[in-house]
Amino acid sequence: MVISGPVDVETNQRGVFPELLELGESSDSDDSLPLDGVSYLKKVRIEAKHRPVVKSVEAPPTTTITQILEPRISNRTEQIYSSVWEGKFLERFIKLRKNFNLQKKPVLLGLLPKNKAEWHQLIMDELKPPTISLLNSIDQGTALNLLKWNTKWFSCNSSKQQITWIFFLLIKLDMVMTSDELSILRELCKKCLFLRNSKKNLPLHIQSNIDMVISVVGNIFGQKDLLLNKL
Repeated sequence: MVISGPVDVETNQRGVFPELLELGESSDSDDSLPLDGVSYLKKVRIEAKHRPVVKSVEAPPTTTITQILEPRISNRTEQIYSSVWEGKFLERFIKLRKNFNLQKKPVLLGLLPKNKAEWHQLIMDELKPPTISLLNSIDQGTALNLLKWNTKWFSCNSSKQQITWIFFLLIKLDMVMTSDELSILRELCKKCLFLRNSKKNLPLHIQSNIDMVISVVGNIFGQKDLLLNKL
């Protein structure tokens, strides 16, 4: 996976963050997925650059990629969540869902974990991110179970791999669900709201993906009442 972005036409400098992977443009041999939501945030950085509360600085040569990927949000005026961000993100999320559904990747039924403990080992212990083939092998029931389990496992110290699982499971889900199935998404959203409102200095990869989950559950899956608690 590329760890640096394209050259900025305005500054003539190469960005730190990679461009968002377009699933519809992936090659037959590419089964990977973008690791977290930071690439989505960078897609609307032009709008963000015009907001006076956002400042851009060049990283020192000795700064590592990990250090750059994990800036902290110190006050409410610098939070990423905004109407501009949300509108742009939802457009890209819908497009990504459409592109994912067009993928023709082989399934891996024989290689899937068989129970909660094995899934925990894969996601939480081995830190294995999802792949397109693996997601294509998961049915609706398994996806919902994984979201329910990950709601319990999710914390402010969660790995990028776990957050990636949550995000792409939401892309994987069918839109038609029962009230019991929707309650799983509501509990996930409530957990995200709890973490978001109880922690002032979340790492950016946690903050950005929490905001994405809240927006998806509220806007895409119709649980708009939960959005009232996002600020």
